[in-house]
Amino acid sequence: MMLVKLSYPMDDAPHQSQIVWWYYNGHRSSESGKQFSFHDTVFLVNSMTNHMISHVSFSDHLTGELFTDQRRTSGNSSINTENRFEFNLGGWSVTGENGKDRQQLVARI
Repeated sequence: MMLVKLSYPMDDAPHQSQIVWWYYNGHRSSESGKQFSFHDTVFLVNSMTNHMISHVSFSDHLTGELFTDQRRTSGNSSINTENRFEFNLGGWSVTGENGKDRQQLVARI
């Protein structure tokens, strides 16, 4: 097992590794007070063909229902500079700069 020490903000941006990923977990409440959990993962795959994958799951605490979706690009459509990244897959976006990330997902159930 190899351990890698992360150093922010330098390690916030994508690397030249074969696979790089960002994942986010959390809980949200609706305006009416319903409770939800979410998971969002973005993968950059740098191999013979480069592509980006985003997987989202969303669970309703009251009903126990689980909703999932996935989007994929051919090629790498991300915007990457030193200490910064921006991913956008059809309205799902995740941005990060200097160790502070922002995510925007729209879910209609």
